[in-house]
Amino acid sequence: MLGLLAISLSIALFAPKWVLAASILKDRAVPPINQPNLADISNLTLFAQYSAAAYCKDVLNTQQTLPLGYQTKVRCKAGICPLVEAAETIIITGFDREEDHDVEWDPSKSIDVGGFVAIDKTNHVIVISFRGSSNLEDRIDDAKVIQKPWKCDGCWAHQAFAQFWEAALVTVQTAVSAYQSDFPSYPIVVTGHSLGAAVATLAAAEIRRWFPSIPVYLYNYGSPEVGNQALADFVTSQGGNFRVTHFDDPVPRLPGTSLYAHITPEYWITSKNNVPVKAADIKYMPDGGGDVGFPTTDLDAHNWYFGPIDSC
Repeated sequence: MLGLLAISLSIALFAPKWVLAASILKDRAVPPINQPNLADISNLTLFAQYSAAAYCKDVLNTQQTLPLGYQTKVRCKAGICPLVEAAETIIITGFDREEDHDVEWDPSKSIDVGGFVAIDKTNHVIVISFRGSSNLEDRIDDAKVIQKPWKCDGCWAHQAFAQFWEAALVTVQTAVSAYQSDFPSYPIVVTGHSLGAAVATLAAAEIRRWFPSIPVYLYNYGSPEVGNQALADFVTSQGGNFRVTHFDDPVPRLPGTSLYAHITPEYWITSKNNVPVKAADIKYMPDGGGDVGFPTTDLDAHNWYFGPIDSC
């Protein structure tokens, strides 16, 4: 993610010129949280570990939808996701390097988006997790600050983030649709770290349209700004969002132009790296503005969210 910071700070934003037909998402508030303490530190930690698991190649290489009951557990490198490994999980599908879907600016290349869809029978959720940046191509794409129209009224999204989500959309929709009816009481949680957090933000907004009667929650960690103020307002108005930042993490300050804004609320981890996070270390900021307001930066802080999050 070093490339994201260095390149983004050096690129000047120019006016978007895309003309794109887009279906408009209807605003829909997420139903009230129907699980106790979904926003408490245990859940913030659990879904951070699900985000960490998306960096694990063994998880992503579960390439095909599996028969229901096929017990392929979510597993990480030792110590990375113990809460996830302790749960009874089924990987529905893993994906890595999906092909383009209507990408205008460079239709010759594929999009290196990674992630997985899993059912967690212990915590009673369906989880969709997106991987953060894994190679130089990702980091260069992260740094592009061009916007394109997105699927709500007046909304513009970061071109590359929208492109990553569009590449994974069909795979995710097919997998979740195939299994949701078997677990009708399970809410859906969309999560990710860094680039994965940005993709998860767009994914959650659209998945809420697919399943209007099911709670769909977003847990993102160290996310850059995803789009313009209209997009941020739209996703915020849907509810069910937990945007987590960490003291001195520079990535949530990107792209750092007036044409971008963050969703809210923000859960700001004020403690340092490599120490256990306590509930008192998390500051709830309904209007955001936590780490963004600090001039100092610590790139290691981007990699520590309740534990090492990109080390699998």
